[in-house]
Amino acid sequence: MKWIIILIVFIAAICSAVVVRGCSTRPKVPVITARPDITKYDIFVENWNKYVVNAKLGKSFYLPDKDPEGVITILNGIIAPFFKCSDPFFRNELANITQGKKYSFFSFYGDFITSHCIDTELIFNSKQDSTSIKNYIAQITKIDKINTKALITIASMNAPCFYFKNYRDDLYKRGMTRNIKSCEDIKIDESKYPLIFKMLKN
Repeated sequence: MKWIIILIVFIAAICSAVVVRGCSTRPKVPVITARPDITKYDIFVENWNKYVVNAKLGKSFYLPDKDPEGVITILNGIIAPFFKCSDPFFRNELANITQGKKYSFFSFYGDFITSHCIDTELIFNSKQDSTSIKNYIAQITKIDKINTKALITIASMNAPCFYFKNYRDDLYKRGMTRNIKSCEDIKIDESKYPLIFKMLKN
């Protein structure tokens, strides 16, 4: 009887070892994670960068290849002026610097800003497709497609000097003094207009 009990215990131990070993060596099911589509904005980026070159913009406007998140980050940065201009402190500065100066540079630039300013902050995200992004850019630039003119509009909202460079001849025709021949000729008091002064240095 004693030997029978020992034999049963021995067989049970062997079975347990086999079961445990079998569990531990069972092949793991690989976990498949969805990879981001790095080519998502390829055509959009190619066209955008072509117009950046045509508009003679700096590298800060270039969009990166194979990097959807990088594309979104740059786009959000360069469209920020379209809704930052609704800031009441900025509007106050603009009203003061143009008061009684109908043909000053900032009167014309102020009109340009006001015509493109949006009150609600809208932010791109990488879940959007390129069509959605293009539609939004068309909305804020008031130009129905991505082209050189649209890029000039965006850059002009970012930098008064770029606006001056691209619209100078038209500004002369509209009455701005021809004594302003370059952006360096535009002088303002930093202590009175810190926000506009900062933009002027972009």
